[in-house]
Amino acid sequence: MYGQYDGQGFNLLALIPFLLLMFPLAIGFSLVAVRVGRNKVLWAVLSLVPVVNYFFWIYAFFVVVLHMLDRLNGITAHLGVVIGPGGRA
Repeated sequence: MYGQYDGQGFNLLALIPFLLLMFPLAIGFSLVAVRVGRNKVLWAVLSLVPVVNYFFWIYAFFVVVLHMLDRLNGITAHLGVVIGPGGRA
């Protein structure tokens, strides 16, 4: 009884694979946060919290995409390219 896991309670060994997978992602999210001008500690913590991290990943995806679009719009404005209604220069 004492040496076996009977399915009751919290098993710390089940947390190890989660942590091994999530820490590299947390480091990656903190690096992305610096690039897009966000708080890197907050992004790392939000990427580690179970259940919250799934919604955070969706939010982070759209933040990165919108940041990329803003950068591309800045480049086209700097070059003086005018984009027409159909999306063509």
